Amino acid sequence: MAQTPDIIITNGAVLTFEDTVPHASAIAILGSTILAVGSDADIEGMAGPDTRRIDARGATVMPGFIDSHVHLFGGSVELGCLDLMGVQGLDALTAAIAPYADANPDDRIVFAVQADYAILHDRETPTRQELDIACPDRPFAMFAPDHHTVWANTAALELAGLLRGGDTAAGSLIVMGDDGLATGELREPGAYAAILALTRHGGRDMAGLVTGKTPVPTPTPQERAKDKAAIAQGMHHLAAQGITGVQCMDGNFYQLELLTEMEAEGTLLCRASVPFHLKAEDPLDRLSEAAEMHATYTGDMVYSGTVKMFVDGVVEGRTALMLEPYPGTDENYGDPVFSAEHFNEACTRIDAMGLQIAVHAIGDGGVRRTLDAFEAARDANGARDSRHRIEHLEVVHPDDLPRIRQLDAVASIQPGHAPFGGIFPATGVGKYLHDHQIPTAYPWQQIRDSGAPVIFSTDWPVIGVEVMTTLKAAIAPLQLGGAWPDQTQSLMDTLKSYTRDNAWVEFREHQKGRLAPGLLADVVVLSHDLTQLPPDRITDAAARVTICNGRITYEAACTCAPAPASKWEEIPGEGPQRGTGGSAPLRPARIDIMVDFRPFAPNSKRMIPMMKTRAAVAVAAGKPLEIMDVNLEGPKKGEVLIEIKATGLCHTDEFTRSGDDPEGIFPAILGHEGAGVVLEIGEGVTTLEVGDHVIPLYTPECRQCEYCLSGKTNLCQAIRVTQGKGLLPDGTTRFSMMDGTPIHHYMGCSTFANHTVIPEIALAKVRKDAPFDKICYIGCGVTTGIGAVINTAKVEIGARCVVFGLGGIGLNVIQGLRLAGADQIVGVDLNDDKAEIATYFGMTDFVNPTKVEGDLVAHLVELTKGGADYTFDATGNTKVMRQALEAAHKGWGESIIIGVAPAGAEISTRPFQLVTGRVWRGTAFGGAKGRTDVPRIVDWYMDGKIEIDPMITHKLTLDEINHGFELMHEGKSIRAVVEF
Repeated sequence: MAQTPDIIITNGAVLTFEDTVPHASAIAILGSTILAVGSDADIEGMAGPDTRRIDARGATVMPGFIDSHVHLFGGSVELGCLDLMGVQGLDALTAAIAPYADANPDDRIVFAVQADYAILHDRETPTRQELDIACPDRPFAMFAPDHHTVWANTAALELAGLLRGGDTAAGSLIVMGDDGLATGELREPGAYAAILALTRHGGRDMAGLVTGKTPVPTPTPQERAKDKAAIAQGMHHLAAQGITGVQCMDGNFYQLELLTEMEAEGTLLCRASVPFHLKAEDPLDRLSEAAEMHATYTGDMVYSGTVKMFVDGVVEGRTALMLEPYPGTDENYGDPVFSAEHFNEACTRIDAMGLQIAVHAIGDGGVRRTLDAFEAARDANGARDSRHRIEHLEVVHPDDLPRIRQLDAVASIQPGHAPFGGIFPATGVGKYLHDHQIPTAYPWQQIRDSGAPVIFSTDWPVIGVEVMTTLKAAIAPLQLGGAWPDQTQSLMDTLKSYTRDNAWVEFREHQKGRLAPGLLADVVVLSHDLTQLPPDRITDAAARVTICNGRITYEAACTCAPAPASKWEEIPGEGPQRGTGGSAPLRPARIDIMVDFRPFAPNSKRMIPMMKTRAAVAVAAGKPLEIMDVNLEGPKKGEVLIEIKATGLCHTDEFTRSGDDPEGIFPAILGHEGAGVVLEIGEGVTTLEVGDHVIPLYTPECRQCEYCLSGKTNLCQAIRVTQGKGLLPDGTTRFSMMDGTPIHHYMGCSTFANHTVIPEIALAKVRKDAPFDKICYIGCGVTTGIGAVINTAKVEIGARCVVFGLGGIGLNVIQGLRLAGADQIVGVDLNDDKAEIATYFGMTDFVNPTKVEGDLVAHLVELTKGGADYTFDATGNTKVMRQALEAAHKGWGESIIIGVAPAGAEISTRPFQLVTGRVWRGTAFGGAKGRTDVPRIVDWYMDGKIEIDPMITHKLTLDEINHGFELMHEGKSIRAVVEF
């Protein structure tokens, strides 16, 4: 009996990397393996009623990408660190540090990554004194992109016990100054380990690199959970790139344990190999641990079998081992991590154990020492299929190029590391090399021409793990001219070095890296046919569907046809969901996926034809929204087509729908609190790409108008006039009814439609692993509430505060006050049921005005011991606004107005209240600059600094949207979210 596949992918430009069938158009997947590869007709004929169908629309379908050199735990953690990529100069560094430090008050040390060696000076690295200026109030340290150097300020050095120097491992150095104190530069893990121990994860994320041992002390259950959550976030990031496997280049038993637990818990989204890391100071008897790792972890998802070592450092730090002194020096050959004798003995013993060796070797001296050790191991043990690896090979002596192939070694290369890779400054490395070293520096093509195996990777987080960026570095490198040869790689060689060959190097070519029946189902469906893109436009492509082990681990920019009612099933293990009448939540047992890839150059002037999408239309004031199909025209100049994935129902939407909004225009598609995916960009759009995840902004940020440049407000005026008229900047609308009747846009967003067109300046690009149904709330409620505290009021630690109205905005004000360190947070609401959740978010006292004997203001003044330092109105009621002002402390109290009042309403108070020092302030969108601040708030959520999930009380379909407004009026919801 023929087997029915679980998933079929058709209409694809399938690259199998299988010699017998190099090309196909369709594949079928059953369980965790590939069932068949062939034509559309053949595969379609295998499908059954429950088979998921993915239409690739002519785009590339290929084996999932395998990144053969990553630091998984560290890269995952660094997604939440301050990223200094592109920051230059002391002023810019100071400006970058301040908001991050303010947002992370509980961190023992403010820690940043991706700090260029020339971040402050062209030829000098930063000093602790300069970093004292950049971060004067807190311990601060920053990682170089290559992770071989940390710079720390004086407070951080003192806290770590390094200010007066200390002992370090071989190849590591605490740079000391003429004053007998550390300069702030810490080279290699043996010098900076004490700094990492002060970071958010206590250095556990880097323990595999620094010591190769399980962290000490033993991580607590809470720390293990925190570490797994970080890795899970990293896994989502990997899957979004189309990655289905990683080969870690640091590790320990602890990391293997976490990954194994994640596999059991279902949060492991790609395969991972973890090595044993042998340090120069380790006795060789420790290699028994490598054998134990190899014997214990043998699964298809988590496994071990490699020993990783460092033989030198990096060129920029002058720690890479060279065959001659660095230019301008007489004696500096770099820093050998192992002596030659010790290293040869280690390699010989590892080889004899049948394990693979991976060696970090960057300088020409380091590469030669590694090849010498491989040769010594072969001489001692005999030749075997070892697939020993040399990582990086950035500078190679011409005499050693043929030795790589002769010794059957593997060249493990990161194209993005090269000065011509387009990521790091093109002039950054050359000044550390002699002219005669340049012709064989980063010699990708020379190595490939020699017949040696070449594999590609990123060394994440040294550079980003984004696959397309690395592909571009390889197939469209910069042409530096002079002594720098052209190392351009062909597309097919590059793709094979990122898939088939990376499976081969870890001895798993029989399982993955190709698309053939019986192999593991690791597949990526891309947005474009890669073979049809110009090399320098390869980054136009992105992963759209990623499948690992037969499981869809990532989906982007897709529309899903709902399954028939008979195909819905209860989600096992989950209890009743609010708003479902006590029944367990439902999910479709199977869905058919029609991926809308639009595979053409997104920066072209071609506009998509009129498309049809589903929307909730406000046809008239006071009427329920009508669910209908509408026409949507594609994006014009400066505009972006978005697929909305989720949208929140805000009181402002209801304010307009009800007819109370004097600026309300009908018919219109309401909604301003959403999250979605970029499907197409119009002419001139430069900051967004197809596949980016975005949050629409009803308060845009053009960064060019008088308001944006003033630094005094977040109220960008670039498109305010047309936005207020329900139109896009060119004065027209993109929506219309099926009979041609124009439909107005709303607040520049219109998120109550499955698809919408929005100006580029009104979209905040956010991380791809954040859930749409939660971060949509950041588009208004979360940012407004938290921003009112942080941006508008600038609440300080120890403040006494009162919040009027404990709906969605009020709860986020409370959450912001907790973040700011307020001592007393009084919540005021007519509904006693609000007290429990408000207390959860940080409220210290609850007041129901109907239960207060006497004057409410007098009661609040007494409760806050003279009046609140800050009060916040989140009700929109003008009477309450007056109470909020008068409950503020005489002399310095500030009252922030957040709520939107009805048309024509006015506020009043006795002038004496203001004369005696009270201040009334208003805030829109919490004073946040959307494109700048919203991504940061998404990071706060993903890092666990703020909570959103408890506030999402109801999940609805678009057809249920009017019920969501009923729940709002009944006070039964904090935030209802519509998912498309």
